[in-house]
Amino acid sequence: MSDRRTPVKAALLFAPLLVVILTLHAWGDAMAGGLGRAVGNWQYPERVHSQFLIRVSRGSSADVFAARALEEFVPQAVKGYGIRLAIQVPAQPVTVVLLDPDTELRRFGTTVVEDLNPNQGVFDPSRRMILVRMERKIQQDLVAAALRQAAARVLLHDAGSPRWSPWLTEGLVGRLEGARPADQRIGELPGLTDILKLTEADFTALNRASSTRGARLLVAFLMDRMPDRFDHYYKEEQAGLRPVFFERIGDPEQVERDWKDWLQKLK
Repeated sequence: MSDRRTPVKAALLFAPLLVVILTLHAWGDAMAGGLGRAVGNWQYPERVHSQFLIRVSRGSSADVFAARALEEFVPQAVKGYGIRLAIQVPAQPVTVVLLDPDTELRRFGTTVVEDLNPNQGVFDPSRRMILVRMERKIQQDLVAAALRQAAARVLLHDAGSPRWSPWLTEGLVGRLEGARPADQRIGELPGLTDILKLTEADFTALNRASSTRGARLLVAFLMDRMPDRFDHYYKEEQAGLRPVFFERIGDPEQVERDWKDWLQKLK
């Protein structure tokens, strides 16, 4: 009799253990992710600076210079281009994470990029978060530059950039950053019509440097040499109308000639 009861007893003893194992298997990833976020929150406490919620590793004071860079850049950009580009100081808070060299991006739930190189930044619009990777010996000027670039993307995103042509957004980032055409290395650039066809992926690909330079130089050319036509084109882009470039800017052959002459003078 006792022998026949043994399998039943064993089943009763191991059933709760089996339930626990299956539950952990089903919820393991979510629990691990939650634990990772909890650890991240402890290691990277949040510090409030105006409309920016800056997170730096515990014990670091890097948020001080980062806040200074952002609080100088945003008002300057809005003062210079607020009316023309319809940009304004962010109405909603923006989280800024200054990452140590070894901290994984996934700890903060972003999937916008797989990783960041030192002194490189990114804006994740889905989480309204700026992330910048720092080196062990923090180079404040380079980190501040990455913060300004990411903040420019925030301003343009709030103005409607997800609806715009990618080259326009990239070019305006350079404009807001204060990049001067004369300081851009001309080198090899995509042709004018090729720039107009660039996709978002082209600005993250291995050859993104030439795409980025081309877009920024094109926007500088249009804003400086054809301001009225550019402003009209921009307003339609901002409204999501996706205007035909040459119908608003001018005859393709003439624009191409003016563009090449302008580039030549920069060399």
